[in-house]
Amino acid sequence: ASEIPGNNIDEDCDGRDNNPDQITFSFGSSSSQSGSIQKIPVTVTNFESVLGFQFGLELSNSELGSIVGVENLGVLDGLFWNQECLCSFLWDSPNSNPVTLDDETIIFNLLVEVNGSADDCNNLVSTSTPFPTVFFSNFEETIPQFKNGRICISNAVNITGRIFTEDNHPITN
Repeated sequence: ASEIPGNNIDEDCDGRDNNPDQITFSFGSSSSQSGSIQKIPVTVTNFESVLGFQFGLELSNSELGSIVGVENLGVLDGLFWNQECLCSFLWDSPNSNPVTLDDETIIFNLLVEVNGSADDCNNLVSTSTPFPTVFFSNFEETIPQFKNGRICISNAVNITGRIFTEDNHPITN
């Protein structure tokens, strides 16, 4: 089913209803070599008068990677990350003061170790495990939308031999 904008119903079951005014968490995407650790930004849009939230993140295929860490938790003072319970996040506004952030603010970077073969891809998705997804904005519970990220394995390219400029001068290494 296709989405009906603005009705707060997820008709196509993708975890969001494409409401442009809804609080949105976007998980970045990346392409890299197998065995590398990628820094995946998590950004927010319409983050207005937020008092707190909790949600989880996971990779859709644990054989193709794992979440190994988080960086830059300082944008939201007191943001807590619990790796023991898969990958869950909890934040309450200090002193119950609502917080507003600019659109596309990076609230943290997720560190993901990538495994697999060339052209394998993995989705970074929200989950209500082990805790339910809960958000409070404008002193009432609200439903956020999540935009999934995608992490793919790329082929490594090694260039060997001699390389020349347009006017036939060799480039030295």
